[in-house]
Amino acid sequence: MSKPNTTYVFTFPPFPVTPEGVSVTPFVDFQQRGIQIHLLGDEGEELDGIGNPTVALNIKHNTDTCKTDAKPRTAKVYKAAVKKLDGTMTVRKKEWWEEWEEIDRIRGVIGYNPNEARSDRFHKAVGDFNRNRRWPPMTTRVREQWDQFQLFAGLLTSIPIWQKKRANNPDDAETSESESDVENDDDEDGSSKLRHIEVHKVDTSLNSESEDKSLNRPKYKRPRPREPYGKGPSDLGCRPTVVENDEQIRELLSRAKEEKEDKLVAFLNDPERGVKVYLSSYFRRQGFHYTDRNLFTHPKLICIFLSYILRHHVLPDKEEEAAIRKAKEVTELALQELPLTSKLAKAIPDDFNRALSVFFEIRKERNFWANPDVIDSEKQAEDAKQTQESSKEKRDQVTRPEPNAKRVKLDTENDGYHEENAESSFLKEVIREGKLEILDGATKTGLRDAVATEGDVQMVDVIQEKGAAGSTLHSSSWGTSDSGGWGDAASTGQWANTTNDTTVLDVWGEDSDPWGAAGDSNEPLWSSADPTLLPLLGPTTLPMTHRTGMVEWSVRRVKKVIPPDLSTVSIPVQPTEVIACDEQYGNPYAVESELSRKLYRVEMEPWLGWGDSSQEEEGVLPRILEASRGQVIVQRGVVFEGAAKEKVGVARRRDEGMDVDSPSVYTSSSGIRPFNALEDTITVLMESSSVEHLRVGMGLGGTWVQLLRNGDIEGDSGLIGKSKKKGKCSSGERFWYVDELMVTLTSYHTV
Repeated sequence: MSKPNTTYVFTFPPFPVTPEGVSVTPFVDFQQRGIQIHLLGDEGEELDGIGNPTVALNIKHNTDTCKTDAKPRTAKVYKAAVKKLDGTMTVRKKEWWEEWEEIDRIRGVIGYNPNEARSDRFHKAVGDFNRNRRWPPMTTRVREQWDQFQLFAGLLTSIPIWQKKRANNPDDAETSESESDVENDDDEDGSSKLRHIEVHKVDTSLNSESEDKSLNRPKYKRPRPREPYGKGPSDLGCRPTVVENDEQIRELLSRAKEEKEDKLVAFLNDPERGVKVYLSSYFRRQGFHYTDRNLFTHPKLICIFLSYILRHHVLPDKEEEAAIRKAKEVTELALQELPLTSKLAKAIPDDFNRALSVFFEIRKERNFWANPDVIDSEKQAEDAKQTQESSKEKRDQVTRPEPNAKRVKLDTENDGYHEENAESSFLKEVIREGKLEILDGATKTGLRDAVATEGDVQMVDVIQEKGAAGSTLHSSSWGTSDSGGWGDAASTGQWANTTNDTTVLDVWGEDSDPWGAAGDSNEPLWSSADPTLLPLLGPTTLPMTHRTGMVEWSVRRVKKVIPPDLSTVSIPVQPTEVIACDEQYGNPYAVESELSRKLYRVEMEPWLGWGDSSQEEEGVLPRILEASRGQVIVQRGVVFEGAAKEKVGVARRRDEGMDVDSPSVYTSSSGIRPFNALEDTITVLMESSSVEHLRVGMGLGGTWVQLLRNGDIEGDSGLIGKSKKKGKCSSGERFWYVDELMVTLTSYHTV
C-alpha cells in the first residue's frame, strides 16, 4: 500500500537566499548560551544569555528538559579551630560577617524583574537583604550602623523633628522640649492634634507624667536612626522646626519623603562617590570614627550588601553594574585604611617628633571652637553679649543665693577647707615678711628640747617641697600637738616617734618615713617622662645646629615614603674648613646625614580640597602660625594666624611664576626659596612605628614645623658654606617635623 501524497508548506532544498546584511551561524560554530534566570517567576520576557528574547516551541520533545533548574551549589564549610593552652582543640564561633558570606555563597540567585523601575528593584533587594539573614544582637549595634547607611542612601526616611507652638504663648519655641512633652494636643477650640508628636522629641529627661506613659515600654529597643536637626552643614545643632498646625507637620513629612527619594536617585546615579562620601567626610561628621569597631563594621556591611546586589543582578545594566563594582572596591580599600586612621592618630607624633616638640616648644594657640576661615563680627558680638549676660547671672546667684538646704549643707561641709586655706595663706605671708624662720630637722630637734619647758611656745611642723628654691609651704591640722587624731602624741603613738618621753613628729618626705617619702618632682607617678633624642640619635647636636623656621597648620597627602638611606656615608660632626656654622656644636650637614640614615622621610603635598570650611572646626585652608620664621608667599587661600604676617618676611607672587617682588630673608648660600603653602612639598621625618601605618595617598592634618640650620636666615649667628659631601637637604630643601596631629584621612576622602 503506497503512502498518501502529503503537501508541505516548505520543502528544502532549495534553501532560501540569505537576506542582505544577515549572517547565519553554521551549526558547527553555534555555542549554547543558556537563558537568564534572574526573573521573578513568569513575569517579564525571557532572554537568552546574550540578551535576545527566546521563542517558545509549540511542540514539546522528550529532550526538552530544563537545563538551568539545577540544584544550588554547596561549598564545603570548614570550621575554624582554636588551640587551647592545654593542647585541646575547640571550634571557634564564627563572626556575623563570616556567617553571612557563607549563606550568600550557597544560596540560589534571586530574580528581579529588569522591567521594573530601578528604585523599586533596589528597594526590594534591600528588603530581601534585611530579611534573609540573622542579625547579631542589638548590643553589637550592627543593625543600628546599617540603618545609618540606609538613611544616607535614601532607603529610610529621616523623620523630621518639630515642636508645636501654642497660640497663647508666642515664645513657646524657646521652651524646653521636656515641657512640650506634657502639653495638650488639643487647641482651644477642641480640634484634635496629632498624638504622636512626643515621639519625635530628642530630650531624654522624663517627668512624672512621661514616666507613667513609659512603664509598659520594653527595657531595650533599637533606637530610631535619625540625622541632626539641620539638613545643611551650617544647620547642625539647630532647634527643632516650630509648627503651628497639622498641615505644617504634613508638609514636613512630605518634604522628608522627597529628600529620601532624592538621596536614593543620587546614590544610584553614582554609587562610587556615594560610598566614598559616606565612609569619609560623612563618617567623620557623624562621629563614627571615634569608635574603633565602626572603622570595620561600616565598610564590611556595605561591602557585603554590594556583593549581594551584584550576585542577584539587581542592576543588570552594564554601566550600573560596573559602578557597583567600583563602589565595592572603595569598601575593600576602606577596610584597610579606616582602621589605619585610628592607629596613625595614636602613633603620631612619635618619640622623635615629640622630643623636638618638647625642646622647641612650638604650640598652636588658637580657639578651636571658632571658624578661622570666616570672621563673623555679628556672631562674635552676639557671643560676647551672651557671655556677659551669663556672667552677670552667675554673679547674681553668688551674691544673692536662694535659701537651699543642699547649698547650706555643702557650705557647712566646706568650712574646714576654707579655714585651712586661710591658715596656709597667712603662714605664707608671715614667712614672706621674714617673721618666721624655717628650720631643718637637726636644728628643729635641738630647739624642741630647749623650749620643752615653755608653756606658751608651740612648735609648728611645716612641710617644705623638696628641691624647691623658695619655701612653698602647706599647713595642715593633721599632726599638730593638740589636734588629736592622726599623728597626735597623746594618741596611740603609731604615727609619732617617742624618744625619752619627748614626742618628735615626723615630716612627710623625710628619710625616716620611707613609706611617705617625697619624690624628686611634683609630677604624678603615672605620667610618662618626656622623650629625648638620645635613644635614637645618641649625643646629637641637632637642637644646637638647627632652629625652627616656618610653622604651618594644614592637611597634606602622603606622596612618597623614603626608607632610611643606609648607604649614606656619615659626615664627621666636627666643623670643617668649608663650613663654619658654629664651631662649638659642629656640622649641621652631619646631623642631617645622620637623620637620613636612621629615620624615614615622608614627602607630603598640599591637600586643598579635603573638607568644607563650614563643617571643620580647624578650617580647611593652610595656615601660617605666629611662631613662623622665614619668608612665605602671600596669595589667596593662605591664612595668617594672629600676627604671623608681621613676623615673617612676605613675598607676593607674580603672574609669570614663582618670582617675588620683595627681598628674601634667607641667606644666599642657603638656597631656600620663599615658602608656597599651596604648592610646595615638605619632607617630614618619622620613625618606623609611625610609617608602618601610612599608605600613599592618605592625609594627615596638623602642625608642621620646618627645621632650619643656624645661619639660614639673615642676621642669624653662623655662616653656611657649601659642603663637599652634601646631605639630603643641602640644595635648599629642609626637613620638617610633626608638632601635633589633629586629622587623619583615607586616600579616597571625598566631600
